[in-house]
Amino acid sequence: MLRAKICCIASVAEARLAIEAGAGALGLVSAMPSGPGPIAEALIAEIAAAVPAPIDTFLLTALQDADAIVAQHRRCRTTVLQLVDALPATELRRLRAALPAVSRRIRDAVAVPVWLAGGLGAHNVGAAIAAVRPHGVDLCNGVRSEGRLDAVKLRAFFAALPPAAA
Repeated sequence: MLRAKICCIASVAEARLAIEAGAGALGLVSAMPSGPGPIAEALIAEIAAAVPAPIDTFLLTALQDADAIVAQHRRCRTTVLQLVDALPATELRRLRAALPAVSRRIRDAVAVPVWLAGGLGAHNVGAAIAAVRPHGVDLCNGVRSEGRLDAVKLRAFFAALPPAAA
């Protein structure tokens, strides 16, 4: 079944809104060199703690040092790591050793499931899913207005998902 990850969640209220609309995963963006949506680690931890199972919480991190990633993951207490920058092979081995359960999820995610991201919205998600047949879809800006999660756009997006995906 297709999963939808709503990224750039900025508050517990946005997390609840996304979950109520049908999100199966939430993206929580930590400090980044560029791009939308970074929030403080304390807020990431607060949001992650408020999200019920089985909804996954993704910690988006640009860190490249295994020890720093492990420490950040422990502070934020998310269920999944999303590495948004390349890690040197030595650091990736260290990360796998430090977080074997998380590393397995990373390995499994790379080996089979594909998350489709970039430019998705209610107007094109159906065609994109039909063309790519991803494991899930990942979006941020397509369900926002003026930088905030937009309930109308969110409902329209989930309504546009093919019946088997919703």
